[in-house]
Amino acid sequence: MIALKIKMASLTAGVLLVTSGALFAAEPKSEQSCEQIRVAIGATPPANPELLRALATRKDCGFTSAEVYQAAYGDRPLPPQEGRAEYLKRYHHLGDAHVEDD
Repeated sequence: MIALKIKMASLTAGVLLVTSGALFAAEPKSEQSCEQIRVAIGATPPANPELLRALATRKDCGFTSAEVYQAAYGDRPLPPQEGRAEYLKRYHHLGDAHVEDD
């Protein structure tokens, strides 16, 4: 019985591969280069360590966290910010912080 299930699963997978291959074969190929794909997804080059060191040593400039993030990650959008109340609900077991309604 198990052998029959395995055989049916492989047959189904084979049919799916053949069907998907037929679908892709009907479309004209327009492959993009790796560089074009990277530009499309917004991949940024590695961070510039000298720039990050300059930011770290010049505390008197008062760089914002957004400026430091942009120096490290380029034009990648900032991650979503969690509100303080949501953080406390999720990580209440890590410290002695209390929500006001405790």
